[in-house]
Amino acid sequence: MSISYIVKEYLCVRNYQNKHITHAITETLASIGHQILLDNAFVMELNMVADGKRYSFCGKCMTKDFHEIILAAKHTKTNLELTLFYYAYDCYFDISNEVEDTLKNSPELSDNIFHSFYNKADCNSGSGILCAYGKKNGILYNGIINPVESPALCEGIWEACDTAISFEEDINDALDLDGIRKCANDLIELDEEIDINFEIDDKTALLYLNDISLNTVEKVKKFIDICERLQTATNYTCGFLTEFVDYTVATPRIMILDILSSDSPKILIASI
Repeated sequence: MSISYIVKEYLCVRNYQNKHITHAITETLASIGHQILLDNAFVMELNMVADGKRYSFCGKCMTKDFHEIILAAKHTKTNLELTLFYYAYDCYFDISNEVEDTLKNSPELSDNIFHSFYNKADCNSGSGILCAYGKKNGILYNGIINPVESPALCEGIWEACDTAISFEEDINDALDLDGIRKCANDLIELDEEIDINFEIDDKTALLYLNDISLNTVEKVKKFIDICERLQTATNYTCGFLTEFVDYTVATPRIMILDILSSDSPKILIASI
C-alpha cells in the first residue's frame, strides 16, 4: 500500500556554520529532487535565504531554480533560513536528527539554531506530529510539541486531517432525519469546496465528510455547533475526527476539537 506524506519544516541558523547540518539540507533537497523526477513528490513551498540572498521554488518539475537552491545551501557560510513544504509518496526526508545531535553535543548553540518539523502520514489517523529543536522567542524546544488546552480559538486556515465526520446507519426511529439533513446543509455552507457524501433513502442514512477548510474563527464555532447537533440527530452514533492543521505559518499549528469527552467542547492547540 502506498503511503503519502505531508511534510513542512523550518530551519533558521544564525552566525554559525555546521557541515553536518549543511550536508543534511543538501541531501534532503537532492532526495526530494530525485522523487520529483520519479513523479513521487510535489513541492508546495521552498523558500530559502542564504547569506542574505533569497531563493524560491514550487512545483513538480525540476528547474534551474531548484538546483540553484541546492548549491546555495551547500555553500552557505553563516546565515540560513529555510522553509520547505512538500508532499511525497512512500518516503520523506528531514534534518531533525542532525539538528538534534548538534544541539545535544553543543547545547550552547541553541541560540544560533532553531528547527521545526511537521509530518503527516495518511496511514495514521489524526493530525500528525509537530516537533522543534533549539530556541525561539526565548523558549527552548527539544522534541515533540503536545497539544494543550486553549481558552480561545485561533485565527488561521484550518484544514481537516483525513475523515472529519463519518456516519452510516439503517433507518430507525432513533434517528432525527430532518436534523441530519439540516447539519449536512450547514456543513456545505461552511466551505464551497467541501468533500462531502450525504444521502438518505428508504433504508440507509449516511454522511461522510472527507475534507473541509475553516478559514475564520466564526466558521470553527459553527463547525463545533454542527457537530454537537449531529451527535443528537444521529443518536450519538456518528464518528468524529475533529483534528485540523494550519499550514499558513512557517511552523504548522495543530488544533484538536474535543467535542465528545466532556459537557462542553475543549480546544487543544499545538503550536510554537
